[in-house]
Amino acid sequence: MIDLKKTPITFFFKIILLLLTASLTLCKKSELLSHKADGAIIGNVLPGEAAGKSGPIYVVASRTSDRDAINWSSQNDVLPSHGAFRIDELVEGKYYLIIFLDENRNGVPDPGEPFGGYDANGDGILDPVTLIGGKTVQVDVTFFTVF
Repeated sequence: MIDLKKTPITFFFKIILLLLTASLTLCKKSELLSHKADGAIIGNVLPGEAAGKSGPIYVVASRTSDRDAINWSSQNDVLPSHGAFRIDELVEGKYYLIIFLDENRNGVPDPGEPFGGYDANGDGILDPVTLIGGKTVQVDVTFFTVF
């Protein structure tokens, strides 16, 4: 047991240190929770310009709309044909939903293959989807051009 008469200053500093440590721990936990990968984007792939074509359809949630910088193998769903998709384990933030129909089944988009994504205003330019942590956003995507 601490004798307050002999060490009041030491005791005071230990209490301050304990409170600071607890405060920093709570802040860190709060920060970690805000970046938890518990969000999802769901929706449907509509045929659009890819009507009548076949092959696996890749749906990717990307932080960029730059076709050359997209990682086609992560944060994706691969569908056998047009229909419902779901991409789970996303942290909050902005995502571009990008799709391509892999006619030659090589796992990467090639020139001439149908391409598209989420285009909120129909101008042919991909628009971002904002995902709030822990939530599910529903949007439909369509093919509107070729790669």
